Amino acid sequence: MPPLIEHEESSDGEDEVPFRDPKAPVKDEEDAMEDVKDEANEEDQDEDDAETGDDNEENFVPEKILSHRFEHNGTLMFYVKWEGYNRKSDNTWEPEENLADAPEVFNEYLESIGGRPVQPKKATGKKARLSGATPDTSASAKRRRLDDTGVSTSGNKKWTPPAGSWEDEVMNVDTIEQTQDEGLQVFLGWNNGHKSKHPIEVTYKRCPLKMLHFYEQHLVFKEGGGGRISNGT
Repeated sequence: MPPLIEHEESSDGEDEVPFRDPKAPVKDEEDAMEDVKDEANEEDQDEDDAETGDDNEENFVPEKILSHRFEHNGTLMFYVKWEGYNRKSDNTWEPEENLADAPEVFNEYLESIGGRPVQPKKATGKKARLSGATPDTSASAKRRRLDDTGVSTSGNKKWTPPAGSWEDEVMNVDTIEQTQDEGLQVFLGWNNGHKSKHPIEVTYKRCPLKMLHFYEQHLVFKEGGGGRISNGT
């Protein structure tokens, strides 16, 4: 029996030749090139699938801005209708930075409302107290509503005293006041409910009897014994 042949490991560091099954088919150069092409086609297909996935993502385009509002923190928000979305429920509130890609739509809305929206200022406490104050209906307040020409400015309508004598038109002389700039001013009450203010010289000419009656009501008479007596009013 011949001795067994032992395979000695190579000591020179060279790689061993891999074992090939003699029954396995041998690929020629053409088959090898086909394998390379198939691998390249698979890589291209993977890249195309990735790009197609990016294209399928929804791209929202603003069609029109319908309104705007200010949030509690002062942020300006715009109510946007999107292209291809016609339901009201699809409209959304967006901050200005989300409309940076649609400058034409944004500028068109600003022009339609006359410029960039400005947040209204909150009313101060002082202004709120004034708005809730009770209107002054005193006689002095009514006199303050008269202008310098003697025209009644009660409400939104203006009224001018008639020409000529006022004796039959004036109901009474309300009061006479001394002013620093205008001198003596007479406040008249008219039969039609209006009130007016005039220089005393004018009332002397237009309604002298009414002026006399006013003085009589405010005179204080002296009795013969030295005592004083009023006119009874």
